[in-house]
Amino acid sequence: MAWPMRDELDDLVARFRARTLPKHEWTHLAHLAVGLWHVHEHGPQRALELLRSGITRLNEAHGTVNDDAGGYHETTSAIVPTATPAS
Repeated sequence: MAWPMRDELDDLVARFRARTLPKHEWTHLAHLAVGLWHVHEHGPQRALELLRSGITRLNEAHGTVNDDAGGYHETTSAIVPTATPAS
């Protein structure tokens, strides 16, 4: 997957939020793109809140357990909103 154009990014975010994004499309690049979109639209603090709940719910939709062994990782997901200046 190449970096998404704006319409592709909007579609990616919409499918992320609706929990319809297939697991094979939830790549590191998709994670970064969705994270940056959230920072741009909501600012870092709100972006982290939305990503935390959104990723957890997407994982559950995929049947992925969110625990210490897998699923949502705060350290990985928090890097985008906290390291990206709000615009």
